[in-house]
Amino acid sequence: MKTRIMIMTLLLAFLTTLFVQAENKTFFAGHVYTEDSISGKQTMIPFATLKVYRLDSPNKIIALRISGLDGSYDLKGFDTDSTYIIKVKAPGIEEQSFVTKPNNGRVKSGNLSAHPKLKTASDYKSPVQKQSFSVKELSEDKNISVAQMVEKVPGLLLDDGEITTKDGGSVRLMINGFNPKSDLYNKIKDFPASEVVKGMDYYDLTAFDGLIYDGVLDIRIAIGNEASPPNYKLISLKEYK
Repeated sequence: MKTRIMIMTLLLAFLTTLFVQAENKTFFAGHVYTEDSISGKQTMIPFATLKVYRLDSPNKIIALRISGLDGSYDLKGFDTDSTYIIKVKAPGIEEQSFVTKPNNGRVKSGNLSAHPKLKTASDYKSPVQKQSFSVKELSEDKNISVAQMVEKVPGLLLDDGEITTKDGGSVRLMINGFNPKSDLYNKIKDFPASEVVKGMDYYDLTAFDGLIYDGVLDIRIAIGNEASPPNYKLISLKEYK
């Protein structure tokens, strides 16, 4: 019991530090989503590939991102007073392009909204399939570490800390449905999975062209919020033509 309390205390302290650091600088952040033209209902789109370009160099990629389970992503370390083109390709959806709005000194800290609204069929649902695993399903060993649990996910390999498919395909690691901050995985990988992990979900992306990853492994840990749709109305970036 004391070990579990210590682990949870360390995780909570680390997550809190990351949140405070994130709010100290201005950065682009948003959600990839679609909107029903009749009801106005907004649906977040996970696993979208976002390619970022400078406005004056629209053919040279300067950053790549993937949206989380709630469609979220961020762009940090960029000059937020500049304008960028963001090209978005999601599973089952053709690539679409948007342009960011420069900050021009309006916002001093926190994030600048950068929500791309994709045009989709009215009945769009993510076609990506999920496989879920509990700690007990993957191993009877109560002392198995988080990293050892990752190695036991069918079809995946862990080589020198890098997760790939057995065919050498690229796999994106997420934690609680988010793109992990800093070295969070390295902080938890040696902890007992039974104390830290609620479950692992694997999403196979190999059937979809134009994405930067072949799969996503989401580790759901026992502390912190899991990714969920925003509780406010999103306003989209302008299309880039």
